Amino acid sequence: MDGRGQEAMPAADRNAAGRVGRARVDGRDEARAMDPLLIQIADLPGSERSRRFEGHAVGDAGISFFVTDAPAGHGPSLHTHPYAEVFAVEEGHVAFTVGDATIEAEAGQVVVVPAGIPHKFVNLGPGRSRHLDIHASCTMQSEWLEE
Repeated sequence: MDGRGQEAMPAADRNAAGRVGRARVDGRDEARAMDPLLIQIADLPGSERSRRFEGHAVGDAGISFFVTDAPAGHGPSLHTHPYAEVFAVEEGHVAFTVGDATIEAEAGQVVVVPAGIPHKFVNLGPGRSRHLDIHASCTMQSEWLEE
């Protein structure tokens, strides 16, 4: 679980999303995509507020992301990642806390959070915020700093 109440994509969901084979790489078994995949966002694990895609679940995809559609006043607690995270705001008004800075972003803007910097965000409203939260890793790794 990742603080947003989500878990990694189960194997059954990965296989339902497309044909995934296994390959032996450096002595390890790894999932390898055998065919292009088309995955419905609604089929990704999560909730109406946030859907999660992890690249390792489909083979060689080198990124992970959240598709976030949050009501006013919502967002995750303070956390870090060992890789950069990029937020592409598509709709709404979002306040990002990045280290000691507060950045207000709106539709059409991108916020880049460097690796290891504590960050969080909250939808300032009044409506929903929609953004793509891109993790520069095929497996999401978060250290939660607040409850």
